[in-house]
Amino acid sequence: MGILVVGQTVYFLTLAGENLFNMERSYKAVCHRKLEDIAQADIINGMEDFKFAAAAGRNPRKFISFNANRLTALKKKSVRVAMARQFSIPLDADGDKFDASVEGTAEKIVKLLCNKGMIDPFEKMAVEVVAPVNGSDWAENTVSVITDFCMFFPLWISVLFIDIKSILEGNPNIWPEIISVSLILLVSIISLVVLMHELNPRNTSNQQEYRIVSAKEEKTITAEYLL
Repeated sequence: MGILVVGQTVYFLTLAGENLFNMERSYKAVCHRKLEDIAQADIINGMEDFKFAAAAGRNPRKFISFNANRLTALKKKSVRVAMARQFSIPLDADGDKFDASVEGTAEKIVKLLCNKGMIDPFEKMAVEVVAPVNGSDWAENTVSVITDFCMFFPLWISVLFIDIKSILEGNPNIWPEIISVSLILLVSIISLVVLMHELNPRNTSNQQEYRIVSAKEEKTITAEYLL
């Protein structure tokens, strides 16, 4: 599943853990609320086109980092014109509002409002901000494998007990047991080091933090999986 529960904190080691809490529904709910705020700000021409594009694909996830201060600033025409020039966002015929009817405009506006669009201080040009992550896909896959190993930790303890018992009883061919014990201990130590690194607050300071506001028991989930 890619999650680790420590006390009252749930760590999402991989994005697969989001399915447990149905995070996609939360993303869409936040997205719809922010789209209403954007509509009230009246900064976009072709709002229906913008809503359709902003709520599609992985865009709803971006609204978690929605910047209300940017929306407030964009209510001023001078700011809109400046941002349109810097981020190559087309304006309508009156040169007043962002024109969402042009293909690709909605994605640019979403990035601008959700802290995904910044100005490179060296090149003085608009760039997309990549979401902060700890490491790479390889690192994420490594953590996933380690969590899978830890899920069966009681089994590894049993294997250790049986192998050590076999060694102490004087089994003439103990090399399989020695290799088994060595590998389990080695992987256990590596897993501990990696998990301590991943859960260190210094290494997770840039990660997004969520708080569960409410929860309810779902009694039909087992039946749904069986179907």
